[in-house]
Amino acid sequence: MIDLHSHILFDVDDGSENIGQSIRMVKRALEVGFTHVLATPHYIGNTEFNSDKKNNENILHILKDSIASNDLPVELYLGNECFLEMDLIDKLQKQEVTTLNKTSYVLLEVPRQRTMFSSLKNFVFELQLNGYSVILAHPERYDFVIRDIGILREIIKRDVLIQMNLSSLIGFYGQEVQRTANQMVDSNMVHFIGSDAHNEKGYERAGEALDRL
Repeated sequence: MIDLHSHILFDVDDGSENIGQSIRMVKRALEVGFTHVLATPHYIGNTEFNSDKKNNENILHILKDSIASNDLPVELYLGNECFLEMDLIDKLQKQEVTTLNKTSYVLLEVPRQRTMFSSLKNFVFELQLNGYSVILAHPERYDFVIRDIGILREIIKRDVLIQMNLSSLIGFYGQEVQRTANQMVDSNMVHFIGSDAHNEKGYERAGEALDRL
């Protein structure tokens, strides 16, 4: 099973704080049933969450070596959770930020309270024109989707794939998000799951949510 969204890289964002915690997260991921994990640290320009691709690759290499020395059967791959910014395409082309495992797929996060469908639609179109495929990260958490889940149907019609956070199914982000996540599952509007784990407990919640799913 593949975890498409995880903050398992250490010392790059608000996820794992050190290599020890990353190893504990790997062990929890295995217990839940994940054998492949996409490390997707935040990339938000002009914030502290702006570790570039080269730095992330170095940390991933260190973590992979530690996983191998601990005989943990997990495959790790690199990506980013890319925040919607006007210069994101330029940063992708310059390889300052990265797609998922060197593919054309971009895991895209948008502002939860400010994004209007029109601006998201236009940005997705620009990414697609430049050869990228869009996976929208945890839309069940976005206010504009909670208010009108029909917007998500329109986004899917534009060839956008949907990644749902497992913890949304068990109310971790609140009842409105949980209700929206359940609607998405019931309506076949989920293409990928992700733990969005920032620590060991994130994988514990993912396990509980998988049982429900």
